[in-house]
Amino acid sequence: MTPAQYLKARAKLENDHRAKLKSLDEVWAMLNDSPPPQPIDSHEMATNQVRGAWRQLARQVIEGMPAGTQFTIREIESGIAEINPLVSTDRVQISIYLKQLADGKEIKVAEAGGGRRATIYKK
Repeated sequence: MTPAQYLKARAKLENDHRAKLKSLDEVWAMLNDSPPPQPIDSHEMATNQVRGAWRQLARQVIEGMPAGTQFTIREIESGIAEINPLVSTDRVQISIYLKQLADGKEIKVAEAGGGRRATIYKK
């Protein structure tokens, strides 16, 4: 397949797809006397799913640790990467999340950090 053939086939598929979507919208409008609901952008939906994914994975990492285990942000970050390397993490956000868990008594601060020394948490 040449680039020109590919582009021609792609344009035809896009036009066919648009025509089918327009027909579906018209059927909706006739049956419901209102415009069709607007779909959620797939990129937006994926972004929203990923935003919360690291928190779920962080909780999963912590829950997988034996009771009394001590850990830092780095262990949580590497645990998330082991479970799902596609999820991006931010140490600042992980730090804030761990502080929230400690404030909620879900984990404990074993040793408060300071300066360049990381806070050590305990499950």
